[in-house]
Formats: sequence, C-alpha cells, structure tokens
Amino acid sequence: GDWSSDVCSSDLCVLDACAAPGMKTSQLAAAVCGDWVAALGGQPPPGARVIAVERSSKRFSVLTDMLTRSRANTVTTPLNSDFLDIEPGQYPEVEYIVLDPSCSGTGMVKRAGEEEDPTPERLQKLSSLQYKLLTHALRFPNVKKVVYSTCAVSEEENEQVVKKITDRSEEHTS
Repeated sequence: GDWSSDVCSSDLCVLDACAAPGMKTSQLAAAVCGDWVAALGGQPPPGARVIAVERSSKRFSVLTDMLTRSRANTVTTPLNSDFLDIEPGQYPEVEYIVLDPSCSGTGMVKRAGEEEDPTPERLQKLSSLQYKLLTHALRFPNVKKVVYSTCAVSEEENEQVVKKITDRSEEHTS
C-alpha cells in the first residue's frame, strides 16, 4: 500500500536517515501532519514528529535551510550525525524510517563531464554501505516500516541489498 497513508496521524515519528537536501523530509513533515499546513498558521497534530539525520555538515546546512523555507522545521528535529552512529534504543518513538542512501545515481540523467558507469569497485563500496544502513534501520526497536530507495538502477544497489537483508532474516527465523 501507499506508505504515506500509514503516517498521517498524531503521536507519529518518522526518521529520514539520509535527509539532505530536505525535499523528502519536507514531504514527510507534510504527511505526518495530514492536511495541516504550517504556512497557514495551524497547529500540527500532537506528537507528530520527523527526525532528519544528515552526516555532512555542508549538506546539513542545506537541509536546515530547506526545512525553514518549507516550514517543516516546526515538526522536524534535524541531527547533524552519521545515521550509523545513532543508537536505535534511544529512539523508541520511531515507527517509520525513510532510507534513501548515497548511490551511483545511474537512474539519473547524466550531466556533462560525469563518468559513464560506476566501476565494480564503486558499486561494491556503495552496496556495502547501503546494506549497513538498511541493517541499522531495522534495529530500531519499534520500527514498523522502512522505505528503502535509491536513484540507481543497478541490481547491486537495490534488489541485491534487499535480498541480502531478507536472506539474513530468514536465517535468523528458521
């Protein structure tokens, strides 16, 4: 089903694990708040909250600017931290996580001067990080859903990362 239909209620906490530049985070804040629009001066539902995590200081600055412009800052707590350094047990309120990690961008239109295709070594490095991030997201004690997405079209960064997680999960449950 539509993940956003699950997130439009009060006492809801969504974590955006790789948040910059802030477009997804702003959309999450709007979804968490339902029809409420900050620009119109309304009050968000009680407990509606988004946690936006961004590792890069430069990108964190862009994120906070975007959250201010979109008025998502009224329900969003930005954290300038590596998602892998966040202790899941300290965030029992998180029920939903959006994970859109760094990727090769092979699904994006190439700009002039960009290399044609990522090397196998680059894909391996990216998929390894993506696997670590997704594994970490699944460690949050009360998480109900994790939305994983990339702007890559490579199986290494998408299907294979998810398959590695599900294979590991099946080993632990059988």
